[in-house]
Amino acid sequence: MANLDAGKIFEEIKEVVAKGDFDQAKALLESHKDDLGPLFDQGKALLSNQADNAEGLLNKVKGFFDKK
Repeated sequence: MANLDAGKIFEEIKEVVAKGDFDQAKALLESHKDDLGPLFDQGKALLSNQADNAEGLLNKVKGFFDKK
């Protein structure tokens, strides 16, 4: 695969994360690991932060309905 523009790849990953498709975002991140260079770590952090936020929101919603 030809080296792709790291900035374009990173933007695509951010768009996929914004849609909530973490599995696809992880797949993109891993498949373009070499193309991303230093942006790879930023991509990992982005996925980690978004996953933590989604899990935290889910726990809050779950907790809201558990209380009576």
